[in-house]
Amino acid sequence: MLISERRAVYFSPASGSGPREIVERLFLPRPVRNVVAGLSGYSVSFPDSSQGRPFGRLVVELFHSEFIGNEVALSFRFGLRDWSGTWDDTYEGLIDYVALVDLEDDGESSTAITIHELEYNQAIQFFRSDLDLDPPNQQPNNAVPLVAGKATAVRVYADFNPTDGVQEGDEYAGELEVESAPGNTILTELLGDLFPKRDTSAMPLTSGQV
Repeated sequence: MLISERRAVYFSPASGSGPREIVERLFLPRPVRNVVAGLSGYSVSFPDSSQGRPFGRLVVELFHSEFIGNEVALSFRFGLRDWSGTWDDTYEGLIDYVALVDLEDDGESSTAITIHELEYNQAIQFFRSDLDLDPPNQQPNNAVPLVAGKATAVRVYADFNPTDGVQEGDEYAGELEVESAPGNTILTELLGDLFPKRDTSAMPLTSGQV
C-alpha cells in the first residue's frame, strides 16, 4: 500500500548559529516497509530586514530518513546568512516536502477507520491553519513546540471508508499508546466515544489527555 504525505517544516526566526536541524516524525496507520522523501519547495527570509538583503549562503536539505514500525523520521537542515561570512543574521524558513511511504499489507486489518493526523496541544497550537488564517499567518501543523512535563492533549483526526460499511454516527472506541522513554510505555484510553466523520469536515473525532 503506497501513500503520499505532503507537509511542511517551519524553522522559526533565530540568529547566531549556522544551519539548524529539525527531525519531523510521521505516524502511519500500518508498519512501514520503505519511504522515499524529497523537497517540493521552500520559502526563506530575513524577517528583521525591511529593505531586503542579498543572500550569501542558503542551506536547505532533507538529509536523512529512517523508519521503525509505524513511525517515519525525516531530518531537515536549514540555514541562511548574508555575504558577511558569519551566521549573525536573524532568519526563518518554511520547507515543503513530499514523502512516499510503502506500508505493509495486512489481510486481517481493516481500512474502515484510519488515523489521518494527530494534533499535540498544550494550550495553543497551529493545526490546519490554512482553513482559518490568512497566508502570511499560516504555520505547519504542530509548529508550536511542546514543553516537557506539561499536560498535553492529543486530538485524533481520522477518516473512514464508507465502502467498508462505516457510517457517520457509528460508535467506536480507541486507545493511545505513548512512549515517554525507552521501556516506559503509557496507554491512555481516548476520552469519550468515537463518532467518525469524513476527513473533509476537518473535525477531530475525539481527544485524550496524557
